[in-house]
Amino acid sequence: MSSMIEDKLKSLANDENMLKALRFVIDKRIEVNKPEDYKKLSNEVLGANYRASEDAKNIIKGLFTDIMAYKEHKSKNNLTNKGR
Repeated sequence: MSSMIEDKLKSLANDENMLKALRFVIDKRIEVNKPEDYKKLSNEVLGANYRASEDAKNIIKGLFTDIMAYKEHKSKNNLTNKGR
C-alpha cells in the first residue's frame, strides 16, 4: 500500500465528523435499496434479500474496522510523572 493511501486512511480514521458523514451516506444508500413492499415477495426472495442485506452490513462493518485500525491513539504518558 502506498504511503499516500495510508496517510489518507489515518486522516479518515482520526476525523470523527468525516466518519459520521460516511456512515450517514452509507445508511441512506442501504435505506434506498430496501424493498418497499415485502408482502409481494416470496419467502425465497425475502430470504435471499435478507442474506444479501446481512452480507452487506458485515462488509461495511469490516470496512469501518479496517479504517479504524489506522486511528492514531494519543499517548497516556502525558500525565505520567507529573507532580512527583
